[in-house]
Amino acid sequence: MKKLLVIIVGLLFSVVLLQAQNETMYIMQSGNIIGQHQIVDIDSISFNEPVFVAGQPFTDLRDFNVYQTVQIGDQVWMAENLKYLPEVTPSYNSDVNPYYYVYDYVGDDVAAAKATANYNTYGALYNWAAAMDGGTSYDNGNPSGIQGICPNGWHLPSSAEWQELKDFAGATSNLMEAGDEHWNYDVADNSTGFTALPGGMRNPVSGSFVDAGSNGNWWTTSQAQDGEGAMVNIDYQSNIYIGLLREKEYGYSVRCVKN
Repeated sequence: MKKLLVIIVGLLFSVVLLQAQNETMYIMQSGNIIGQHQIVDIDSISFNEPVFVAGQPFTDLRDFNVYQTVQIGDQVWMAENLKYLPEVTPSYNSDVNPYYYVYDYVGDDVAAAKATANYNTYGALYNWAAAMDGGTSYDNGNPSGIQGICPNGWHLPSSAEWQELKDFAGATSNLMEAGDEHWNYDVADNSTGFTALPGGMRNPVSGSFVDAGSNGNWWTTSQAQDGEGAMVNIDYQSNIYIGLLREKEYGYSVRCVKN
């Protein structure tokens, strides 16, 4: 009797169909064969995504980056900055076209940008259009309802969602990575597990990358007027500022929240 093969799609899983003598289908994980089936015995194949559980790693199927996640109050956040990098922009500014940057990288080679230590630590930087995934509408609701650059099942948070995070955490130091490996000073205990990092920013005025080690900056979906978007800043003194207005050409980080 032929059978239905159900495959859970997860990190680094691939299904390889080989027209070999025995017509065997191999299921591989991380380059290793973890299962095999005779093709003639299979009637159909069904692909199902795994059920997400807060606190477990999440895999972005667009590029297979894996993110730690954390539940804080009623919210589930990625505990890392977003790394999705469809392209990299050398030195251009725009408040309309989506541009993507990596701290201190000035070329246009995505693979080279991804190989840098800054990318692996701080993720990518986005102008407002890129963070909003080219969208022009905005929302300060909770939740925002705007997916933006975040993967399916996640969304770009509003200032109101950041405010809820701050209110639950209490002290900003509870949101910041502990120690001085990345922050200039050791002022935090990261009791929430949010692990805010000082990824700096790209300044469109000078075209330079600044403030890594001293400031973390994140876009929100909120906007108060044309030409400016609302962002969040956490500084090395454990201060947090929510809803600051900045020109949309700035390159800031992104954190995603589960729908």
